[in-house]
Amino acid sequence: MDRDALRDDQWERIKGFVPGGTKGKRGPRTDNRKFLDAL
Repeated sequence: MDRDALRDDQWERIKGFVPGGTKGKRGPRTDNRKFLDAL
C-alpha cells in the first residue's frame, strides 16, 4: 500500500463530503477515492 493513499477507515470518514464529478466532455468521475488519492 502506498503510504500517501487513504486507508479504508479514513475514506469511510470523508466519503460523504467528497462531491461527485461534473458532467462534461469527459463525463462524471466514477471513483472519487482514486481521484482524491491522486491529489
